[in-house]
Amino acid sequence: MISVILSILKLILIILSFILLLFVGLLLLLLLVPIRYKVTAETNNNIKIQGRISWLFRILSFHISYIGEETKFKFMVFGIAILSS
Repeated sequence: MISVILSILKLILIILSFILLLFVGLLLLLLLVPIRYKVTAETNNNIKIQGRISWLFRILSFHISYIGEETKFKFMVFGIAILSS
């Protein structure tokens, strides 16, 4: 009887430690992987601004451009556009 209770408790503790380890790994990933950004701007007769923000070796990236009066943006995951204007 006690061995069954201890094995159930052992299984619960293994699952909780896995969840805690996963949480700590994601937190370290968020804190230690840098966010990269690039912005370019030109002004002639029209204003032209382009920018890109990427994180996690460009797995997640956000592109935005403003040319004249038109604004375009694109959010990409693994190079596949998820949101786009």
